[in-house]
Parts: sequence; C-alpha cells; structure tokens
Amino acid sequence: QAKVLDVDDFLDFNELRKKSVVTMVGGDSTPPLFSNEFVNERWLEEVCQKVQTRAAQADGEFRVSPMALVGCSRVGKTRALTEIAMALQREGMAVIFISFSDFTAYTKNESSSRLESLLARIAFAIAKEDVLEGKSLKDAAEKLALTTTREAITTWLANNDCVLFIDEVNTCITKQTKEDESAEFAE
Repeated sequence: QAKVLDVDDFLDFNELRKKSVVTMVGGDSTPPLFSNEFVNERWLEEVCQKVQTRAAQADGEFRVSPMALVGCSRVGKTRALTEIAMALQREGMAVIFISFSDFTAYTKNESSSRLESLLARIAFAIAKEDVLEGKSLKDAAEKLALTTTREAITTWLANNDCVLFIDEVNTCITKQTKEDESAEFAE
C-alpha cells in the first residue's frame, strides 16, 4: 500500500528552487560532465526565454500548454532537457524534473494508471527529505511506496510558477494507449 503524500509533505518553493535537478531523477549530484559546453549557449538562452515568456502568461486559471523537445534516438534530448532545467533553476524558477527513462521506466505493474505513475514520480521529486526517510531518491523509490493526488499537487502549486520536465513521456503515451487514458494523463 502506497503512502499518499499531501501538501505538508512537499518542499516549499524556495527549497524546490535550490534542489538539484539531477537528484530529482535519482542521481547523487550534478555530474562533472554537465557544463554549458554540451548545448549551444545561444540556443539555451533562446529556449529558456521562450519558457519564461510562456510561464509569464500563466495565471490562476490558465496553465501554459506543454512544449516538446523532439529528436532522433541518442541525439541528447535528456541532456538538453537537463541543461534547460538547470538554466531555468539558475534564473530562480521552480523546476520539477521527472523521468520515465530506462532507469525509472513505466511498467504496468507499478500502478493502476499512467496518471498514478506520473503523480508518484512528482511526489518523489518534491517530497521533503524526512518523508524520504533520509534515503537517496533512487533508494527511496526502491524501498518506499509513495504517491500523491492530483488535488494535492494542485493545492501545492496554488498560484506559484513551476516548470515540469518529463523525460521519456513517450513511453507512457503510445498508439496503444486508450484515448481517455491519454486525456487524463495530459490534463
């Protein structure tokens, strides 16, 4: 039985702005290879400006529509997403980074719905350290069953700006996914 986290179990936005993007998906720290030399700095600035412009359009009733980063296999999409997330975080934006990659791949056994898998990953990414029982995210994910509700996330977000990065979301939404499941996940 999974422990359902509520708003009090989540980091406040000032703590979230300081949390390492890389640790959100189970890494111990920012790898030494992660430098701005991987992506073109001008491109990174342009993308961050677009994200910040779109984020400024959000209000209490309106959330910014999703953006996608696409490319061929092994071209560096995950790395580029990580670079964008870290750059936005350096600018003071609250960032949540979750992944459905090989290391945290979605499986049918993990939960009853794709939405619950998404919520569980968000719960791990924004949980306070004491909720994770002092474990690294990777260890906590293996040993603790945590999830949250859509309502708790909505309440926690309130009117705060936050950018959600989802790596490898395509592994959850495929041609075989039922339309109502896709709509629920996207909502």
